[in-house]
Amino acid sequence: MPLIARSSLFEDRRRAERISVSIPASLRDSSGIRMRVTIDEISATGFRCEYVRHLEADTLLWVTLPSIVPLRVRPVRFNEFIYAFEFDIPLHEAVVDHFVQKFRR
Repeated sequence: MPLIARSSLFEDRRRAERISVSIPASLRDSSGIRMRVTIDEISATGFRCEYVRHLEADTLLWVTLPSIVPLRVRPVRFNEFIYAFEFDIPLHEAVVDHFVQKFRR
């Protein structure tokens, strides 16, 4: 089973710049369990948030952001309870810009 990279610095292998936001969202696993989260950084390729359950690298989840359909994501890095997730399909830059304009910190 692949491991999630444990990192104290989330900047180390990012493919896109993440922007500081505060977006209310929810994460749902394959069993249907849904947890509310607040996304604190977002980019076209992924996001970061606090998540209190332990996740394996091959875990698939669905994130629901305001006004868009659930998107499939997977965890790629963590430190304690802070996880970095990667979108299966990157967001269009216009979608990222919309969230940044509406939820920027």
